[in-house]
Amino acid sequence: MALTSIVPLTGALLTGKSTFGPITPPLGLSSVQVAIDRTGLALLTQPINWQIDLSLDAGATWLPWGAAGCPAGQITDINLVVQTESSFTVNFQQLTDANTRLRGSITTLEPLTTSVTLRMS
Repeated sequence: MALTSIVPLTGALLTGKSTFGPITPPLGLSSVQVAIDRTGLALLTQPINWQIDLSLDAGATWLPWGAAGCPAGQITDINLVVQTESSFTVNFQQLTDANTRLRGSITTLEPLTTSVTLRMS
């Protein structure tokens, strides 16, 4: 399946938890990457945490499926190149079907402007 991207959450976020979804992913999906845009986060002083939940029964029940966090401020790689994204990828144990749903959240300890992107394959 080709890679598809959707941006379920974008813009100015207040302190606390911002949520997105539930989203019904395309049939036959095998993995999801959840990415946070870091381009405007250089001046942050607090960490950011985000998570995604999975439902296999059309949203009747939810399971924690993946989570990540990242420090505040600018992040560089070993070559001192500024990283513009923080992300994590999770795989489905079985291909998605009509009952699969995803939802997620980002938790911040200070206001910020960013976007959360889901890349599905």
